[in-house]
Amino acid sequence: MTAVAYEVSKKVFEGSAGFYEGKDEIVRRTGMNKGSAGDYITDFIAIRNLFTGCLAIASVSHIYILFYHLAYLQNYLPYALVT
Repeated sequence: MTAVAYEVSKKVFEGSAGFYEGKDEIVRRTGMNKGSAGDYITDFIAIRNLFTGCLAIASVSHIYILFYHLAYLQNYLPYALVT
């Protein structure tokens, strides 16, 4: 479930999907309710901001944060090292 939410959140962040479209895709693929799906997308952006010095408090599990951190680093660290 978290991996699907990450994949869709990444699409939203990169602009290839809108926020509501992303929410609907998470709901369709995982059966999660819409509020939680929106939280996953919002949390993706909040966790991304951890790397730029901004912190948003969200009630998510440690596994969720660890998964997002590792996946985010895997996807975006090469770009950060280039620029």
